Amino acid sequence: MGLHRNRSKAIRDFIPWTRVVAAGKTAYKDQTVDLLEYILANRQKLVLKPNDDSGDRDSYRGAELDDSAWERALKMATRSSYVVQEVVEPATASFPMNRGGQMEMQEMQIDVHPHSFLGRVNGCSTWLHAVGASKFSTIAGLAPTFILDGK
Repeated sequence: MGLHRNRSKAIRDFIPWTRVVAAGKTAYKDQTVDLLEYILANRQKLVLKPNDDSGDRDSYRGAELDDSAWERALKMATRSSYVVQEVVEPATASFPMNRGGQMEMQEMQIDVHPHSFLGRVNGCSTWLHAVGASKFSTIAGLAPTFILDGK
């Protein structure tokens, strides 16, 4: 039971509020909301992301879209496998990089992408890319996701 509780706390502490995009009620903080209505009304603080990182579907950041583009993105997300996630400041850390046989440290942005199966978030993958680089930087890639226990 302790491991499950530690994992749940780590997820709450480090993974932004995330839900599978689907019609229905859900919890947001201490209230119950209609998920699709909530997404429409709160685009400034939300992002729609594909459930898998296959590369052929885009993410949609609500703050970068107008109301009609956000509504179109939401309609598309309800027909595909998408999650909605609360936007948070990006996490960064230094990672070792091999450049021409030389090891150097590079500041990288860390994005955690949740994955759901049968309507539940069951795991995640972590994507690294150079701070300030576009989505298509050559210095980017998947990295293992770890939840470290203090024992």
